[in-house]
Amino acid sequence: MKRELGKYGFIWVNKAVMKKLLTTIMFTLWILGHANAQKGTFQVMLSNDIRFDQYTNYSSGKLRATLVGLLNKSHVISLGSHAESLVIVPYMTTITKDVTPTVPPMISYQLELNLSLINLYDNTVFHSDFFELKGIGKTENKAYSNAFNRLRYAQKRVDAFLEDAKKKVIDYYEVNCNRIANEALRDAELDRYTEAFSRLASVPTFVHCQAEISKHMIELYEKKKNRDCGIYLSIARSAFVLKDYRAVTTTLNNIFPSSSCYEEAEKLKERIKVEVDEFLEKKWERDDKLIDKATEITKAKYEAVEFMGAAALVDSQHRNTHDSYNNNNRLGGGSDVVVNNNNITNVNSQGDTQKKGITDAEPVKKKNTPQTLFRVVSPASRSSTGEVFAYQDSLKIYGYIDHPKKAKKLIVDGKETRWDNDGVFSRTIFIREPEREVPLLLETVNNQKLAKTLLVKKSTNKPQKAKPTALPKDLKKSALIIGNNGYIHVDELRNARNDALDMAATLSSFGFDVSKVLDADRNTMRDAVDNFGAKIAESDVVLFYYSGHGIEVDRKNYLVPVDAKIQSPNDIRKQTLALESVLTAMETINENSLHIIILDACRNNTFPKGSRGGGGLARVTPPTGTIIAYSTEPGSVASDGEGENGLYTGELIRQMKIPQRIHDVFRNTRNEVEHKSNGNQKPWEEERLKGVFYFVYDE
Repeated sequence: MKRELGKYGFIWVNKAVMKKLLTTIMFTLWILGHANAQKGTFQVMLSNDIRFDQYTNYSSGKLRATLVGLLNKSHVISLGSHAESLVIVPYMTTITKDVTPTVPPMISYQLELNLSLINLYDNTVFHSDFFELKGIGKTENKAYSNAFNRLRYAQKRVDAFLEDAKKKVIDYYEVNCNRIANEALRDAELDRYTEAFSRLASVPTFVHCQAEISKHMIELYEKKKNRDCGIYLSIARSAFVLKDYRAVTTTLNNIFPSSSCYEEAEKLKERIKVEVDEFLEKKWERDDKLIDKATEITKAKYEAVEFMGAAALVDSQHRNTHDSYNNNNRLGGGSDVVVNNNNITNVNSQGDTQKKGITDAEPVKKKNTPQTLFRVVSPASRSSTGEVFAYQDSLKIYGYIDHPKKAKKLIVDGKETRWDNDGVFSRTIFIREPEREVPLLLETVNNQKLAKTLLVKKSTNKPQKAKPTALPKDLKKSALIIGNNGYIHVDELRNARNDALDMAATLSSFGFDVSKVLDADRNTMRDAVDNFGAKIAESDVVLFYYSGHGIEVDRKNYLVPVDAKIQSPNDIRKQTLALESVLTAMETINENSLHIIILDACRNNTFPKGSRGGGGLARVTPPTGTIIAYSTEPGSVASDGEGENGLYTGELIRQMKIPQRIHDVFRNTRNEVEHKSNGNQKPWEEERLKGVFYFVYDE
């Protein structure tokens, strides 16, 4: 119940209240400090806007530095976080500019500096004074510098200017303080609290009426707080009538505990809790009915398939292949059931379809676009019948859709379920009975409907799983991603850049500190590896991913930059990046971390035949604590993919998003890629890992 109530914001109420209370305390302390701690202290700010008719960065910077020094000596400049509204605005005018007839010639300036003390709120000018400055130098900057240095001898005049300005400010507010307070109160009556607070805050802290101004500030703050409380409570009540409980709790969390209507707000929250309890009870009953109905529909479809003799039309070879594939990768074995225009279609593991009827029907020809299928990969089946086991009252299932762009709607256990761009979906189901079937239904954009049933059994004998005790969740993880698409001297690749971008985004969402390099030449790739080496010294998990051309010579692997022009084996060593250098850097810098190397690097290679050894990459024995994953086996070429990603990386990203061990991630990726390529592409891995690692943990 606590988890469900959290959806409506109740578990965050206390945090919000504490935040508002802290804000109130800080605001009150600021007012008291503003009225008392600074009382009697004349402070001003120096404007950042240096007005100069001959403005240059040097001249304005030099003038500002000189004025700051003078004001510091007068002990009046304010650089704190709650500076006064009084600002000194300097304006420099050039009276004359001459060039002397000397050798060498010198530049002479006669300048006039005007200093004005104003109030930022209403731009009231309290006092102004003029200073005449002269300077000579070989350059304009030197002449300016010498002129500004003369200000240092005018400290007494600056002090006198500030003292006169202070007296005029005090005299001004002795006359106008009551008027300002009354105008602020009128602003508040017209519900213009922002203007009211700004008007009161413009009164300097050192004037005699500041204590009265601070009292008005606190009074207006209390009025605004109680006014806002009434508004928030009214909005919350309207949302309560509409049963928008999330809006109610979000609105009520804006009410301060010291507000006059806080108790009414708390009573409304209690009413929401009662309403939510009743709503959840009804929801449980409604969900149970939907589950029972969906289960009956699914059973009826399977009975219809069996009645029509669907199983008799599937030859033994397809049956054996399909059953073997399902036991390892699919949900519960058997065929999928597709309903389209009142015809029931059986879909085998290769995506082929056969139409079922009372009489024998010819197989439907395989379409160019593959059949949209979906799979449940976690939890894995623990028996040949496809059963899965739940060890508590809830079970989270994970799966994915092979072609998410062709899917329109997915219903899991009677609830519509969303999927991400890679087709990965998840849903928590609740298990009350010792055993029950969970229906899943996928509807495609072509209005086909694919049904599956997951048999879930409750068990108290939870098997012992390898726990990642050596690799906890809060690991420091770093990754270097390189994706090369735009090759200059050979055909460009289509998806290597997309693969790198999507892999970087995925790893960032897992908490990796990602460095990313795209379309890199040799120097850029070497610099990236060197910088990455300096970055990973304290990382617990280090991942290197490369997508692009890769070649092998004399059983050594090389990653190809986009500017490589390879005509012979000697060009390879000079113009590429050796994979061995990456492995050595990672092992030398941090030998105790987990190292993951992913190479989607055997794309359709168009380098001259004399420039390389065998096709594909060579086998490499990984160091301890390392796994090296290749997109295809030695001597083979990886597919660059038909969509936005290569076949291997697209499937790998999908598997990484599912809570499973790293071994299972690469094993399931290997099985799926081999299946989708009809055996033409067979990924493989070499590993010597010391612990168990998960890219993402189950919630």
